Amino acid sequence: MDIPMECIFCKKSSGTGINILGEFICIDCEETLVNTDINDENYEIYRELIKKNIYGEIFLKEPSK
Repeated sequence: MDIPMECIFCKKSSGTGINILGEFICIDCEETLVNTDINDENYEIYRELIKKNIYGEIFLKEPSK
């Protein structure tokens, strides 16, 4: 039996999904992410959510001058 965890996207508790670098994505959000075409208007939103929630602030900081 899977231990329910909170999805970083939808915030729902689920026992089925994937863990990436210690962050959980439920099966429903995973399916949405995998099936989103790069031309879809939501693609960039999902991309930024992944950068923020999985890789952290390091990708969102302005480069040093």
